[in-house]
Amino acid sequence: MCECLNDVVEIAVCVQTGALTDDDAALELGAVALWANHHRLIDLAMARTAPVHYAVALMNVPRGGAAAHWLVADLARIIDVEERCGLNPAWRAYAALWLAHMAAAVSRSTPDPSSAERALASARKHVDNVGGVCADSLQAPPTVAELEQDPYAWVRCEGPPATLPSAAELAAGTAAVVPDPAVVDLSPVVLGLRTINSDDWRTWSTAALVRRLHEG
Repeated sequence: MCECLNDVVEIAVCVQTGALTDDDAALELGAVALWANHHRLIDLAMARTAPVHYAVALMNVPRGGAAAHWLVADLARIIDVEERCGLNPAWRAYAALWLAHMAAAVSRSTPDPSSAERALASARKHVDNVGGVCADSLQAPPTVAELEQDPYAWVRCEGPPATLPSAAELAAGTAAVVPDPAVVDLSPVVLGLRTINSDDWRTWSTAALVRRLHEG
């Protein structure tokens, strides 16, 4: 996994603790991305792990601020690079699910939701490219541990596949999710630090993480 992902989370945690302003964090995040892009560290490991790291980072910054807009735009950029590199469309759709929830959370918290809405449209395109995803994956994407066991189970549905709904519908859907106390009861800072310092995040309830994104 690219160490730059931990850097992204660490910068966001610094915003949550008051060690960095939101605007300064956006500048530092941009510097991390320039380094990662220069070294071409976007690969399969990045595809699996970047979405959760970016989601946890978003929980630690103001949803309508500069850092939040940067996180949404950069995850969209990573997915576009994955497409140019020929990464399997199912992996891109997985990242797009997280991007959609992040974009939906930001779009409701900013006076200018246009960039977040573009990111949501991009996410919808990547999900449509695989013919949709299993309906239960919309609110609970597979964990990284589940992906490693079976990378494509979540797009092999028993019922008709679902496409991405609107930002409002994505947010409303989380209200029906029963949260996992092991994740919901943790502060954003603790979630961030455990993402950086342990592998716990690989098995965290994604439904609980998605709900946390929309509650911020």
